[in-house]
Amino acid sequence: MDIQATEYLKLSPYAIEFPPDISINADIVHGTSPDAAIGLAFRVENAENFYVFMVDGRANYWIIKVVNSEIDVLYDSYSPLLASELGEIRHIRVDARGNKMQVFANNILLTTLYDDDLPRGTVGLITWTADEPNKAVITELEVLAYEDSAMPSSANCNLLADQHLTSSFSDDLRIEHFGPLGADAIVNITLQSGVVSMLLTAQTKLQDDIVMLESVTSPDGQVLYDLLDIETGEFESNYFHMPVANEGEITLYLPASPEHELLEGNYELVLYTYKGQPICDAMAVIRTGPVDRNQAIDLNLWVASEAPALNTPEQLPMVEAEIRAAVDKILTQHSMQLGRVKFIDASPEQKAEYARSDDSYYAAICQTVADATSSGRAWNMALVDTYSLASDVTREEEDVFGTSSLPGSVFAPGSLYSCGIISWEAHNGNYNELGATIVHEGSHFLGLHHTTEMDGETFDPFTDTPECQLEVYDMDESGDVDDTECENADGDNYMFWMSSSYFDSFVISPDQAWTLRRHPLFYSIDVTE
Repeated sequence: MDIQATEYLKLSPYAIEFPPDISINADIVHGTSPDAAIGLAFRVENAENFYVFMVDGRANYWIIKVVNSEIDVLYDSYSPLLASELGEIRHIRVDARGNKMQVFANNILLTTLYDDDLPRGTVGLITWTADEPNKAVITELEVLAYEDSAMPSSANCNLLADQHLTSSFSDDLRIEHFGPLGADAIVNITLQSGVVSMLLTAQTKLQDDIVMLESVTSPDGQVLYDLLDIETGEFESNYFHMPVANEGEITLYLPASPEHELLEGNYELVLYTYKGQPICDAMAVIRTGPVDRNQAIDLNLWVASEAPALNTPEQLPMVEAEIRAAVDKILTQHSMQLGRVKFIDASPEQKAEYARSDDSYYAAICQTVADATSSGRAWNMALVDTYSLASDVTREEEDVFGTSSLPGSVFAPGSLYSCGIISWEAHNGNYNELGATIVHEGSHFLGLHHTTEMDGETFDPFTDTPECQLEVYDMDESGDVDDTECENADGDNYMFWMSSSYFDSFVISPDQAWTLRRHPLFYSIDVTE
């Protein structure tokens, strides 16, 4: 396609009838100007009504809708993976099925969009020149029926096993499976009346990329979260108190506080990846009420510790009773309780590998626990002998009481962050403290932050949890706050940043309990079990 004009859009449709659900593939060669674009037109009804997917030589791309000659840019972005040299994109692809459109460059899934305006039509080639004439070449074009196409392996992974797609955990839960979304993703989740919470999980296949939440918009148009600068992490939100991002996988729990109870209607969540790796699978678990009755949560304890008390079957009922009493001491303050407790014994080989672990084992341990428990509606906790993390201050490895993702998801068997890890030896036989750690790490898993962080400057979003501000409570001028200094603030809250001497009398605030009670891992019970 040789165009001598500048700023000119050229469409060449085929006079062939195509089915509405197709996959279009083309090999391309960019012209002399990197700012010129080349692409595919699809669902072409006529010269005034069609969709367009175009890329330029700088790895920018556009998805455009033309209706009655009016141009509407549905989405525009660029692919950082394909921007290292000019004209690097040599293969483009469009998949159209129903109102769903997915676009690819060099077999990388770029994004997924939905639009209902143009249900059928032919295909075509399209070019756009910038500020100088240009020539673009398509060397090969292939159109397949959608069912004959296959998702590139780089864009596809499985958070959900087949049995999870076809079965329901309970009548109050439903799973919405999105499949591969691409490097730029807009997720629309429509909530009906009675929905109390939703848990979104999205994962990349190559786990060295960072999945980031760009924005959340509620049905009433309010922007609940807006990431302003990816490099600095600057954002605006009254809903979250830190950037929402994670390596390889992101999990988002809503609502995060009573001030933002879920609304009926459509929530729009915009996700993207820092390096441009496609999000290869995503899902949402949506819970409906009621939540006014007693709530319970089950607990799976995967035993990788070699401690005698955990490896002597006759002692496990006593261990369970002690843990249950300590956990319920916190939960029952707000009509919550521990439900079923199940011990799963790790193999001798797994104990040898994981009994003494550090943060580099986290994903492997969680996946092993998920395999052993078949996932499901329960806290998954690994009991190891010791677990260490790199100190935020010294960067040296330090033994910790436990750790957990914030938040995580056990509903997705393929999730990287599907468990908490608890150190047996760190608790030195104190079951009250062990139970408090299980609830503390378990509440991180359900989306709760520390009431006050060590710096005395970062706090949770709840209005009813006191803040231990550094400038007020740092009596020893050490630059951080501890449980003793915060005795008259939140030192006795079970979500204070450090384990403390108050674990026998930990408190949980009404707002914290409100958020927990709605989580999909909790379920309603009519009577205390």
